Amino acid sequence: MSANGISTLSTKEAKQKGKLDLAQLKRKGYTLYIDGTANFGSAQFSGSNYLSVSNAAFTFTGNFTVEGWYYPTNVTGSHSLFCLGPDPANRYVFALSGTSVSSNLYGFGLTTYTSTVPINTWTHIAVVRSGSTVKVYINGVASVTTDTQAGTIGNGTLNIGADAANGALFVGKISNFRVVKGTAVYTQTFTPPLSPLTAIDGTQLLLNTDAGAGFLADGSSNGFAVTNTGSVTSSATGPGPDTGAIFYRERNIYDITQLPTQYSGNTLVDNPNAGGLIEGRPWVTA
Repeated sequence: MSANGISTLSTKEAKQKGKLDLAQLKRKGYTLYIDGTANFGSAQFSGSNYLSVSNAAFTFTGNFTVEGWYYPTNVTGSHSLFCLGPDPANRYVFALSGTSVSSNLYGFGLTTYTSTVPINTWTHIAVVRSGSTVKVYINGVASVTTDTQAGTIGNGTLNIGADAANGALFVGKISNFRVVKGTAVYTQTFTPPLSPLTAIDGTQLLLNTDAGAGFLADGSSNGFAVTNTGSVTSSATGPGPDTGAIFYRERNIYDITQLPTQYSGNTLVDNPNAGGLIEGRPWVTA
């Protein structure tokens, strides 16, 4: 049984495996995931707010990667994921319209990517320029559409959840947002990361969006201050395991299963969510 690319054991199997201790599970090829290892929280956008950072670091003449986890709840009209701008000659807006991802590179052309992004589901989106080729990866798979842009992109301003005119405001949640300059981080199909991103070489901005007051702290070496216009808020919900649940990933199969038990101290105890299907976890496929 599966949904959104996530598989779960049948109730009978789950109960059988739930009787095994942790050592036995490991020997049988399961890797344990405790809540919190991948749930990094998120920034919640209401459609009347956005984030921005201004610095020369957000001007790109070579390779770059902009990625994050997105949970749109409304895509009617145009809703910007991010914008590098605002100079019309170099502006780069990446937005959702309907259920399609579209990329508008003002001054150079207009490219519409054919991949679709569902609402009310976490989706990993990475925009990557390698040489003069711009590719979009949806949950680790490149869109069949590519763009060719060799010029300068951006001129020192980054908006998250808005376009350059502070419009087309995003509605939903954004988590684990990273901007890398000088590197095409992804050049082929990949499995989106299960744990919070790190500040690799060239990272200009890293928002792991850990739930709480510091959810907009920049984890890159730049430590940029993020301007919060209209009060984007912190959410404890992110693209990771639910609170209180225990997860096992089967090696070489990449299914995540929730057993009808959870771990408390040294004891496996009953889980009130036994047999429940975990939805909205799109990073693994059966």
